[in-house]
Amino acid sequence: MQSSDRSYETLINYIKDKIIRRVYKIGDKLPSERDLAEQLNISRNSAREGLRILDKMGLIEVRQGSGNYITNNFKKSLVEIMSLMYSLEIINIKELMEFRYALELQSLSLAIKNATQKDISELEHYATMLKTCESEKIKVIYDKKIHYGIARIGGNVYIMNNLMSFDDLMEFYVGYLRGKIFENADNKSGLQKSHEDIVNSIVESNFIKGKNALDRHFEYVFEIL
Repeated sequence: MQSSDRSYETLINYIKDKIIRRVYKIGDKLPSERDLAEQLNISRNSAREGLRILDKMGLIEVRQGSGNYITNNFKKSLVEIMSLMYSLEIINIKELMEFRYALELQSLSLAIKNATQKDISELEHYATMLKTCESEKIKVIYDKKIHYGIARIGGNVYIMNNLMSFDDLMEFYVGYLRGKIFENADNKSGLQKSHEDIVNSIVESNFIKGKNALDRHFEYVFEIL
């Protein structure tokens, strides 16, 4: 049995190799911790540590009482990476929002090409709710539904995962930014109009209109930053 303190890497590399060779796919159940330890000639502690790391990476899901399953929850690792980069002052909020703008612009382009009538109806509903609801907390929810709905319609899983990874990191700042923007009544109506125009650009298959609206949307954000 391997005694190295890093023998947990044996398990990680084994699972990664199985995925690369298409032996394991999303939803597959892994052998038990004990079976993996015996099969790979490592300790139970090393096997447990390897599984813990894979779980933090978002590569497996631990289901209590059931076992470990292959998954694709890479949002977890993206959030951790971004949080550490922000804490270490490698990136700042402005840079994160610039990155987000680039992702959302590409999402918009893809959504205009891919949107079905059902997709459009959902976005129009979100825009209506954003405009008519009274609660600021509910407005934040529908604001997100519009942006993430467009990413979902775009269909690029890499963009979607990156946008979703902003949720935890930006939770405080989204509320803060909206509050600062809404201190000015003109800004509030302008931000509302930009969301309407973004949705309408998908309805009309008009990328230029959507880009202009997205630019206005982020201008409010960058002014606060």
